[in-house]
Amino acid sequence: MWPRTRTSPQVDSRELLEFASSRHGVRFAPGTLSNGRPRDARLSFAFYSPVELRAAAGRLAAALAEFLARR
Repeated sequence: MWPRTRTSPQVDSRELLEFASSRHGVRFAPGTLSNGRPRDARLSFAFYSPVELRAAAGRLAAALAEFLARR
């Protein structure tokens, strides 16, 4: 799954990953690791339950909101 941040192209998913991991306990693969754009993020969902996926989506959304607010 390749959700894209619908924000400025200047959002670098590598920076967002570091922030989201350290502040919100959520991780993803930056787009540049899989031939995606720097603002892309690749999410894994094959090994998680629906409850875990909802929780992770909430943490990722909170991380993105906080990350953008700090810019």
